[in-house]
Amino acid sequence: MDGEVKAKFENVDAEFNRVNHRLSDLEEDRKEMRELVISVKELAMNSRATKEKIDGMSDQISGIDTRLENIEKKPLSILDSAKQSAVGTIIAFIVGAVLVGLIWAAKNAGAL
Repeated sequence: MDGEVKAKFENVDAEFNRVNHRLSDLEEDRKEMRELVISVKELAMNSRATKEKIDGMSDQISGIDTRLENIEKKPLSILDSAKQSAVGTIIAFIVGAVLVGLIWAAKNAGAL
């Protein structure tokens, strides 16, 4: 019977060692999982900060786009003003020439 108890004790001891080893492995896995969770949390926080920076840049880009559109329109408005001035000058020249012609014709008609 002494041999039977010894064999059972050795089996229990071997099983205890296997369970202890598995428990050690589980503890190591738990540590790795915790480190992974911490890394994911840090990554999420960095991602949020990057998104906020990008959103801020988007607002700045929108403002730059508006200013650029205004700058691009400026030469067109100057060109439109120049066209209006040129047309006004031409019309004034034609009206002036017609009036001078009428005055000259009236003066010459009266001189005859």
